[in-house]
Amino acid sequence: MVEDLHLLPVDQLPYVEQLLEATAAGQVLCLVACRQRQLVPTAAEMVSRAASGGLLEVWDLGPLSREEAAQLLGEHPDADEICRQAMGNPQYLKVLGARGRTGAEAVTAVLGELAGLDPESLAVLQAAAVLGEPFHPELLAAVAGQETAAGARVLDTLSRLDLVRPAEPAPHLAVRHRAVSEVVYQRLEPSRRTDLHRRADAALAQQAVPVSRRARHVAAAADPDCPEHVTVLVAAARSILYSSPTVAAGYLKAALPLLREGQDHRHEAQVLLARAQLLTGDASEGRELLDALRSAMSGRPDEATALADSSRLERRLGRYTEAGALGRTGLAVLADKDVVIAAALHTELADHAYDLQQYEASREHADTAAAIAHRHLDQVGEARALAQAALGYLFTGDLSTAQARVAAAAELIDSSSDTALLTNLEASVQLALSEGMLGRLLDADRHLTRASALSRRTGQTYVEPQILTVLANARLRSGRWRTGHSRKDHPPARGSRQSVGGGRRRHGAGRDPLLAGRAGRPGGGAGIGHPRPGRLRRHADRDVVPPPTAAGGDSRATRTT
Repeated sequence: MVEDLHLLPVDQLPYVEQLLEATAAGQVLCLVACRQRQLVPTAAEMVSRAASGGLLEVWDLGPLSREEAAQLLGEHPDADEICRQAMGNPQYLKVLGARGRTGAEAVTAVLGELAGLDPESLAVLQAAAVLGEPFHPELLAAVAGQETAAGARVLDTLSRLDLVRPAEPAPHLAVRHRAVSEVVYQRLEPSRRTDLHRRADAALAQQAVPVSRRARHVAAAADPDCPEHVTVLVAAARSILYSSPTVAAGYLKAALPLLREGQDHRHEAQVLLARAQLLTGDASEGRELLDALRSAMSGRPDEATALADSSRLERRLGRYTEAGALGRTGLAVLADKDVVIAAALHTELADHAYDLQQYEASREHADTAAAIAHRHLDQVGEARALAQAALGYLFTGDLSTAQARVAAAAELIDSSSDTALLTNLEASVQLALSEGMLGRLLDADRHLTRASALSRRTGQTYVEPQILTVLANARLRSGRWRTGHSRKDHPPARGSRQSVGGGRRRHGAGRDPLLAGRAGRPGGGAGIGHPRPGRLRRHADRDVVPPPTAAGGDSRATRTT
């Protein structure tokens, strides 16, 4: 058996050729393993000649299937994403899944490839790993601290060894795989790593690239004596807050230690961090940060924004009375100013009134929020408010207005881009909940499916429990349960308050209905023929779908508490 033929010195290839020829003269089985991309021309010629002469049967090993990959990864929480990135390569699966002995073996195998590199080639590969993205040869030479011509020669060597490959757009290159980059990066000495990140940031700044490309390097080598580093980190976090809140939170945590009390960006960085923590499910940490902020910002113009965020955080943590109080305080701070944050505060108060079954007050706040959002061209915020208002109209007996509000909200959501919708994923959940209450189950399913995909793609985990709960309800009631999401595939976010039914336990009717109400609580399930609170159905101590109402038709509204 000859393993790793591609690593065999050229002067030893004749011995392998003799071994292959021996298979034709006697009962000799020879197994040769190699990476075809890394074969030197002499070895490739030998393999080709043996195959054409019938001495060698060539097998191309394809990627592992999803099932085979799962056997290597086991119960890994990120198995799907790792499988996608590893593309079925078992070594990459082990490196990216890096757990236990198998991960260590894979890392050792990658390090074995690097053992024969000369210091200059290793230094260039380290610079490429720090860049972590396709790079132009001139940029890599600048980061590695080499002349362009010398760097090009080293890249030729790394390319022959298949450690570096061509990438788009030409003439860009990239390390063979992220798994290789990670192994190289993790083996860097701290001082060397910091120096390379600073070189990378300086080179990228000279090219005037967007701050989002510089931020990773700045975060890894932030300099307290460089005010620009704070500016880069906060600007990058602001630009990706909704598309990558976890990454944004990392940038902000790197920026805050560089800022002293009263310095520019400190307040904004704290507010952004609290919001990022809300989006990623770290509501309790965000609450602590905003509590400290509010105590020091009385009278500031942006106090209302912090109060709106605080109200949302308190609501996520189940402190509904406090959430309502903060919303009222925020409106008092604004003193009737026509600003977009007023819409968010009215939405919070509409939600609070709904919890208390004060449906007329809820719809008034929601209609006010929708009008403000409309004036400020915030169509996602407007959609959420309209959907909330629909429930107020439904439970005060105005079914036609409720239907009209939901239809208008659906039109706004459907015409919104993913980028816009990411700023307020709760709008889709609110719309789907209202659609479910009005029997528009397929529309609810469609809006929730889109919201779920965006939540998973961006890491906005805070809304995932709500999405799964309302989606399960819609699919169960429409007879499509088997196509529903599996709750075990989507673990609840930290700080989420899931009950057995997935809903938030609240006073009055909850916003996250799974199947039905609970004994002793109002709002078990409201049918189209029974919109008034006094006539809501009650279901004692069981989670079931309400049967058709006597008023003609399905019980189209289910609510949980």
